[in-house]
Amino acid sequence: MLKAVQFRPHRGGLAESMAAVITVKNKQELVSHLNDTLLLSLDVSSLNIKEAAFDARNGWDTKSVSASLKEGAPPVILGYLNDNLKE
Repeated sequence: MLKAVQFRPHRGGLAESMAAVITVKNKQELVSHLNDTLLLSLDVSSLNIKEAAFDARNGWDTKSVSASLKEGAPPVILGYLNDNLKE
């Protein structure tokens, strides 16, 4: 059974971000959500998922999710995961 992981989008503050939490099962599901909600055209290989820090505010062992939104541009933070995500 696949473990579901929580994703919270980058927003102005923690309360706004936590109010928009979704559950995803894999990177493709996350990419589909990001593309639909942010009108992007990312693919799984464009995601950067990195260890961030433990966040005592919500108890998450946080991983940051970022991607470059256009060729040659630096990656921007799109949100955070509470665990590692399967391919």
